[in-house]
Amino acid sequence: MLPTVTEPVAGALWSELPRLALVDQEIDDANNPGACIELARARRIEWLVRHQADATPPCAQLCDRDPRDAGKVQNAAAYIDLGGGVPVAVVPDGTELLQSLRAEIRPEAPEIDGLLGAAVLERAAMEIDYGGKPKSRAVMSCDPDATSQQCWIRPRRGFIPAPNCARSCQ
Repeated sequence: MLPTVTEPVAGALWSELPRLALVDQEIDDANNPGACIELARARRIEWLVRHQADATPPCAQLCDRDPRDAGKVQNAAAYIDLGGGVPVAVVPDGTELLQSLRAEIRPEAPEIDGLLGAAVLERAAMEIDYGGKPKSRAVMSCDPDATSQQCWIRPRRGFIPAPNCARSCQ
C-alpha cells in the first residue's frame, strides 16, 4: 500500500532484486545509449584502470574509446550499486496510479516505468543540489557502516589513455 493511495494497488506482484544500480547519464541526451550500456562501460573501464599497473596492461575495447580521440577512453558514468535485496512491486501497466502519474508528466518528460521508494536508499545518503551547473544533480554516498555488498559507489571517471590494441565489445 502506498501512503497517498487509499486502496492497495490491484494486481501488484512482489519480488526482490538482488542488486539495483542507479547510473548517471554521462553522454548528452542526443547520444545517450541508456543506463545499461553506461553501467557496462563504467565497469569495464573500472576494471581497465585497476589493471593498468599489470606487467601487460589490458586493452581498452573499441566501443569504450573516445570517438573524438582513439588514443583515449570515453568518460565512465558515476553509479551507485545497492545490494542486499531490494523489494519491488510489479504493477500492471494499466494500473490507475501508474497511468495517472504518466498523464501528469506527458509530453514534457520521459515515461514513468516505475517508482523508487526512499527505503531503497537506507544504506546511502543523497544530497540534492538544485542549483548545480549546468543542471541540478543528486550527490550520492554510502553509509560508513555499509559493506561493499550493501552499497558500492563509483565516481565519474575522466579520460584515460587507451593502449594501442583493440578488442570488440561483446
